[in-house]
Amino acid sequence: MLRLFYTSLYKKLISFLAVPNLSVKKMNLLEILIIYNIKSLINNINLKQIFKIHKLISFNI
Repeated sequence: MLRLFYTSLYKKLISFLAVPNLSVKKMNLLEILIIYNIKSLINNINLKQIFKIHKLISFNI
């Protein structure tokens, strides 16, 4: 159940990063807070680490 939540959250994160204003309406406050935390983490790490995280998440989906 938790994995399913994070899978859908990850998909929403992708659309949020692509089109922030349109995607926000479809999410609840908790999801938005988690996404902003993820976004701030992404800003603090380099692209190589982002690629590793993406590969790990997409492999587990």
